Amino acid sequence: EREMIEQFVSFRADGVILYPLIKDGHDPDYLDILRKNDIPLAFLGGYYLSTEAPHCMSNLSEAIGELVRHMHVGGCRRFLYMGSCRTVVSNRIKAQAMRDALADLDCSFAEDDYIFLEHTNFDCAYRATRKLLAAGRDFDAIVAGDAYSGFGVYQALTEAGRQIPRDVAIAHMDNLIKPDICALRMTCVEQNVQKIAASAVQMLDDLIAGRPARDALIPAKVILRDSTRPV
Repeated sequence: EREMIEQFVSFRADGVILYPLIKDGHDPDYLDILRKNDIPLAFLGGYYLSTEAPHCMSNLSEAIGELVRHMHVGGCRRFLYMGSCRTVVSNRIKAQAMRDALADLDCSFAEDDYIFLEHTNFDCAYRATRKLLAAGRDFDAIVAGDAYSGFGVYQALTEAGRQIPRDVAIAHMDNLIKPDICALRMTCVEQNVQKIAASAVQMLDDLIAGRPARDALIPAKVILRDSTRPV
């Protein structure tokens, strides 16, 4: 990311749209070179807490609240979230949204209910789920941070003889992969990628023109499929 920013500066770019790194404890001090060179910056899909710039991302809190309420109505009470480093803004928002939604439903979401994945992919989620099962963790709902992680959770649970969604309901946080790739079509949160991208471009265009640009939250949609219990 540092190298790309330096290239943008050398190219005298009119502005930069940045999708932040998903990395724990990351301090992007190199973004100061954009400010020093009067190059506007807009964030896409998240942001860095230490950098002042407008951002455009999904309204994750609202979507996760809706998802948790649906799973709760279906009988789920013991939720886990599975994702990458929790210090990243988008993951902090997701975890807090789950905590708030469950608190409203008189359910808890403890610190260790956030299951850290070194990488958000099938293998890491598969191994993490097997570890949870071996440790005897009690859960009946898992929300994964992305589709591939959701598939890994599904594979581990079915190998262990768990019935989805009767024993454990599963949902994940994107709809970028065709649902039929998994043996069971999975409930997910669909983020409006096209609108997020268009809004970020408009935001940067405003900054370049000297117009004010405000943060934007784009509504996301919960798509109910076969991995959660019907209500």
